Amino acid sequence: MKKIVSLTLFAVVAFFTGQAQNVTINGRLQMKDPVNMVYLNYTGDGINLVDSSKPEKGKFSFLREVEYPTWAFITVKYEPTATEKKARTERLQLFMEPGKMTIKAKDSLKFAKVKGSKSHNFFVEYIKLKTPFDESSRTLNSQFQKFKKENDEAGMKRIKEELELVSAEKEEKLLRNYFTSHPNSPLAFYILDVFFSFGNMNVVKAEPAFEILDPSLQLSERGLAFKNRLESLKQTNVGATAINFTQNDTWAIRYLWQILKVNMYCLIFGQAGVYLAGQKIQTL
Repeated sequence: MKKIVSLTLFAVVAFFTGQAQNVTINGRLQMKDPVNMVYLNYTGDGINLVDSSKPEKGKFSFLREVEYPTWAFITVKYEPTATEKKARTERLQLFMEPGKMTIKAKDSLKFAKVKGSKSHNFFVEYIKLKTPFDESSRTLNSQFQKFKKENDEAGMKRIKEELELVSAEKEEKLLRNYFTSHPNSPLAFYILDVFFSFGNMNVVKAEPAFEILDPSLQLSERGLAFKNRLESLKQTNVGATAINFTQNDTWAIRYLWQILKVNMYCLIFGQAGVYLAGQKIQTL
């Protein structure tokens, strides 16, 4: 039994240790409109990385190296029609991990099927849990903007209170409850980054959440890095104060910052390269 436990611990630690391994993504598209290019976007060492693949008879492929389960997205750029000023694009979020992955899509990326990544399966289930909270937040934010235009202070105050309740429930279910039921989740550090990065590192909340995780994750390279960030904040005696973005050990903050820019800005694919949030990013 001890040998089995030790081997399991070793396997999980190795899975989250920064040793780059190949991930192959083979895709097949059967779209109504012709596809011009397929792009793979992800973040490695705090840098936005973009790879491209020109589909041949609907097939595309990528060969990359990743150190651990990595959030990424596929962007399909269609050939512009005669009436379109700008090429239409679609995007698919996924979780890459070492090994061989396949993506098959017919008519739209909305119907894409991703295989070969257990991390992606976890991600799909997590998004299902997250979606109701996102929808509630969007509805409430829309109402808040309406009250703001009408200078309705009472209405805005009420919406703020409702948003705080949604946020608290989201944190309870998508962080603490999720970690309790999935202490070995390959999404663990992605989730920690979402909740406790971008100037939002609250030690009082972050440390208990981190300690729910299986020891194998806590002792992994990423786990030790996160623990170091917690300890650094404790020593500054600022509790819930945000981390300085220039700290050397804030890899997760840089990671989420890149993710947020990806979500906040449109990709502009030009001949000079790929630009994100007005800044040129590395192409592969």
